[in-house]
Amino acid sequence: MTSPWPSAEPAPPAAPVAAPWRGRLQLAANAGGAAVLAWLAAPLLQWNGRHPLDGTGARLLALLGLAALVLGGLAVWQRWRQRRDAQLFAGLQDAQASGELNERFAHAARLLRTGIAEGRHPPRWWQLRRQIYQLPWYVIIGAPGAGKTTALLRSGLRFPLAERLGAAPVAGVGGTRNCDWWFTDQAVFIDTAGRYTTQDSDSSGDAREWQHFMRLLLRHRPVQPINGVLVTVSVPDLLRGGSELALQAAAVDRRLQELRDQLDMSFPVYLLVTKIDLLAGFVEFFGDANPEQREQAWGLTFPYPPAAGGALPDDLLDRLAELPELLVALVPKRLQDEPLAENRTAIFHFPAQVEALLPHLAGFARQALAHAADRPPQFVRGVHLTSGTQEGNPIDRVLGALSRTYGTELHDAAQRRNGGKAFFLATLLRGLVIAEAPLAGGNLARLRNKRLWLQGGLGLTAAAVLLALGGWWFSLQRNLAYVAAVRERVDTVLHKVDPGQAQRVDQLLPLYATLRQLAVTGDVDPAAPAWGTDFGLFQGPRLARSAEQTYRRVLDQTLAPLLTQRLNQVLQQEADPVARYDALRVAAMLSLPGRLDRAEVRRWATQAFAKAGGLQALGSGELAEWQQHLDALLDRNAMQASLRLDDAVLKRARSALAAVPLDQRVHERLLRQAADVLPPAALTLTDLAGAGAVLAFTPPDSAAGPLMLAPVYTRAAWQAQIEPRVAATAQALAAEAAWVLGSAPAEGAGLTAAPLAAASVDQLAQQVGTRHAQAMAAQWDRLLGRLSLQLPADTEGFARSAAQLGAAASPLRQLMQRLLQEFSPPATVASAAGRAFEAQLAQQHGALRTYLRERGLPLLDSTLAPLPAALREPAGGTAATVLRDLRAEGPRAPAPLGGMWTSLAEHLALAQRRAQDQQVASGLAELAGSCRRLTAQRFPFAPQALRDMPHADFARLFGPGGQFDTVFRAHLASRVDTRSRPWRLLADDAASAKLRGAVHTFELAQDIRRLFFSTGSELPQLRLQITPQSMDAELLQFSIDVDGQMLRYENGPRRTRALQWPGPAASGKVLMRILPPSPANVNARLDEGPWALLRVLLARRWKAAEGGALVPLEVDGRTLTVRLSADGPVNVNLLAELANFRCPEAP
Repeated sequence: MTSPWPSAEPAPPAAPVAAPWRGRLQLAANAGGAAVLAWLAAPLLQWNGRHPLDGTGARLLALLGLAALVLGGLAVWQRWRQRRDAQLFAGLQDAQASGELNERFAHAARLLRTGIAEGRHPPRWWQLRRQIYQLPWYVIIGAPGAGKTTALLRSGLRFPLAERLGAAPVAGVGGTRNCDWWFTDQAVFIDTAGRYTTQDSDSSGDAREWQHFMRLLLRHRPVQPINGVLVTVSVPDLLRGGSELALQAAAVDRRLQELRDQLDMSFPVYLLVTKIDLLAGFVEFFGDANPEQREQAWGLTFPYPPAAGGALPDDLLDRLAELPELLVALVPKRLQDEPLAENRTAIFHFPAQVEALLPHLAGFARQALAHAADRPPQFVRGVHLTSGTQEGNPIDRVLGALSRTYGTELHDAAQRRNGGKAFFLATLLRGLVIAEAPLAGGNLARLRNKRLWLQGGLGLTAAAVLLALGGWWFSLQRNLAYVAAVRERVDTVLHKVDPGQAQRVDQLLPLYATLRQLAVTGDVDPAAPAWGTDFGLFQGPRLARSAEQTYRRVLDQTLAPLLTQRLNQVLQQEADPVARYDALRVAAMLSLPGRLDRAEVRRWATQAFAKAGGLQALGSGELAEWQQHLDALLDRNAMQASLRLDDAVLKRARSALAAVPLDQRVHERLLRQAADVLPPAALTLTDLAGAGAVLAFTPPDSAAGPLMLAPVYTRAAWQAQIEPRVAATAQALAAEAAWVLGSAPAEGAGLTAAPLAAASVDQLAQQVGTRHAQAMAAQWDRLLGRLSLQLPADTEGFARSAAQLGAAASPLRQLMQRLLQEFSPPATVASAAGRAFEAQLAQQHGALRTYLRERGLPLLDSTLAPLPAALREPAGGTAATVLRDLRAEGPRAPAPLGGMWTSLAEHLALAQRRAQDQQVASGLAELAGSCRRLTAQRFPFAPQALRDMPHADFARLFGPGGQFDTVFRAHLASRVDTRSRPWRLLADDAASAKLRGAVHTFELAQDIRRLFFSTGSELPQLRLQITPQSMDAELLQFSIDVDGQMLRYENGPRRTRALQWPGPAASGKVLMRILPPSPANVNARLDEGPWALLRVLLARRWKAAEGGALVPLEVDGRTLTVRLSADGPVNVNLLAELANFRCPEAP
């Protein structure tokens, strides 16, 4: 991490020019010294086995000629320098920018022209063109101490030109002086000094250098100076807030506007919040994140093209609020996994810490990027939170708030040091920033022309320099410079790394790399000296031998003890017996030269150090370099002298490992060998079921991880890589047990184990086959157990999915075929391991294999193929048949197919239900309209209505085959349980409330039909039983004539009489008489009409009674009360409910 920025020092002159007399004096001194050196060293020169300058005269002539050539060359060179300096001063006379800044720009431009080439030979001309065009440039700006350099160093990017540019800054040195160029294999990052952004140390000087910096960008890249700007702001700066943060934001805004004005181009802007690890709880919250998780970007990425022309969205704070919400979702899992109480407290409060930061961040972003939408626009691409290292005191906003609220003193967490993990940087830079390089504007045609002119000028200059310099003098100068460069590299590496203090492998890699290539500087290679150096003075081989000796000695003193320490740790602390066995085996190899397998030691050491930390941040190139250093250590068997293993630890490890079954060790060895040969990428669902699997199956739960299968758990891997090697590996492990598990390494060195007998090998092979079959079945079960079909809820989408699933190349068919392939044995199995493997696999997945062959695949053609056509008429017979088959197949099929058939059946039933609901809605709508039209304001459904409902309309609505009966039988009979009272929808019918209300109406309509049409007549009829109950004391007689049926009561016996409506007279009249007449001399009442009887019965208060109803019959206040019952199963009280009848409503 970069230390706080000290006070800015005054910048040196832009192009200092030495006094003339000093230059001439220096030239004379150099010439004299060179002449003396040439005079003394000339006899050493050798050419084709001869020494042409042994004589004094020859040397004098050579010196005179060399002096003339040198003077001429110096004159030309001086003239060229004067012209170059004049141009440089012309460009700097107004700004007077830092000479160091100019030098860094020139150095960067030269390296870009050289290109990023692999190997010893320089890149070809077409490679140079490709490098210049493709490498984007990015400028990083931010306040001092914002963590710009640290974020870049910890980003995980590769820096192939790091040695040529110089070493990266070291924590504690003091930040970026002017600007650093970081050349990666994908982009060039210009890390500007923080003072360029704030311009608060020396306002005028910093402003001049910043302006000159932008002019230099235009000079070196006139067409496309930059591809983007990374704005950094640290968490401490944000939380500090106040006027300082406002000034910082305003400074960033001004710098961005100046970049836009000076460069006259549009470019993307990325806001990076650094040092997020200083929020209390960060390390505890993300401490267990794996490398892939740490590489992910964390923040907001805005859509492109932007809706507001590049400006920040109005709801920035609301979008930022999603970041702590994501953390809150992870808190329960992290609290459950964290064993330490104090860490759980930090984890619990961490989302609140982030939430407290957001208002400051949003305010800073709005102020710093306020003019992003100006022309030409700067596209604000996102706001991201990063951490390059975990050092310093965490800032706890939550504890601070509690302390201020309750007046208590709460202490922050202890300062963290040596936190080397980078969070949320790699993907951000590689996947977003570098990937969006084309967003910046530019004109490639101009760049191509400029490059051609530049290449031509450089070629001419190089030719002139090469022609001007002589062989011997040039060789002497080159060799002196070469020796000086080697000496400087030695001093630099000794100051950078202390071998005695390094505790991790990655800390030693820079030291190893420098020592191994100590004699290689620039274009000078000891093994292949460049022209102009090999004239008898070349010191490369001598320096190379010295460097190699130093490199070997440092390996013995640093890498060997680390390897020994790791071996002791694994033997003492590792719980996995297989891992302990591998460590014990490596220790035995290192102790016994005859048993050393360098490839096996390299593999173990790489895995062991990666697990312990120290190799995670290394790229593939650095990892290969580390393995080369390990090979160099093993080449001389240096481990024998430095290996210090505890005998007691070895004894305990051997005792424990002797109890590990041999078949387990054989199986683990076979898996490792197969993994080294097979492709490293795991098999995805797309590999197993085709490209359409992503849409056919439900996406996996992110918490459970992706759906993947290791290649070693396939039949192809078993048959090609594992089964053929079982016997040989078993023999090898049995043979090595003597020297790995012996009582001592020296004792094991002389043991020669007898080969296993054939019977023992077969038995061991069977155990290995059974073990691998169990492991393979478990892996497939874990994968299949998470599979389910992804079916749309709408019928049209479901039909499309069903068609895809039933197609010839559907993902489901491909998956079933792959499963059948994986779990089907070959025609013949010769080996004992193969027979055991197939037997165990058949035991665990035989049922699935049989089902797939006999029912699963045929079911795709017999049931799924007609499903799309059936869905065109979901309520038809074909859909019902398919639904019945799928429901029957669900419980019968093994997982996961049973769940898939059930899911298909459920979606088909839902589509069927929708179709039925539409039909029901249509039928009910038609019925409701007809019902309201026929019953509105008509008696008996409106008791006070004067108009009667014709019997024909009543029969059309309620009679057998009438509208209620027809609609019910067509649409509702299969969905209603009519065996219970009241009727109800079946349990699995999720119908609407209106449909449930309609069921009650249909039940009432059936009762009406049973009451009025019990005999099957076409028109309504009533068959009643009537029994007199009581009569007013003033009356002697009460008679009723119901359409020709006479009933008379004279206070005699209560006889029940049958009564039918309409009666035999078919007159539609009801006549009631009383004797004696009423006081008003009224002795009769006549009612006429098709419903005259009902009007008489419903005229007074109806009272329900057991088995019927008590109905008063009245003539001018004189009353006869009768008991009324229906001649059938329906209760006569239904007559009184007709007034409450309501037509159904369409759902």
